[in-house]
Amino acid sequence: MTSAGGLAAAFDGTTSQSQASCAKKTSVSSAQDARVGKTVTVPTAIESVTVHGSNNHGWCSGGDPTTTIQLYGKNGAAPSSGTDGTLLGSISFTDTANESGARVITSSDIATYWGHIFIRITRASGTDDINCAELILTGWT
Repeated sequence: MTSAGGLAAAFDGTTSQSQASCAKKTSVSSAQDARVGKTVTVPTAIESVTVHGSNNHGWCSGGDPTTTIQLYGKNGAAPSSGTDGTLLGSISFTDTANESGARVITSSDIATYWGHIFIRITRASGTDDINCAELILTGWT
């Protein structure tokens, strides 16, 4: 998600921002995904993530499809795909124009320490940009 505000935008502390300022992946089809996360220097447990979409186009810029966000953890090499890791939690919802309000995904495994923690965002239909205003990790150091 390196377009618009780039990866840094997902970790800048701003939970309400327009799609032009969000971390963004452009022209994502329902067969593709967008992902954003952190590689930590010291592996750590993850309790939950709080995620925020854009305040003017939600997670998906061109419509309001069913959107799924999955939380993953991985050790070893960096993830090579959106599903290269252990699935820790998931939420699905109908996207809205303003997704700046918090959505929380709780981890199913708070005992394992992960070197890479990321979310995978998919949409049920269409082709649009996917936006992420903020990703807040809880339980890591």
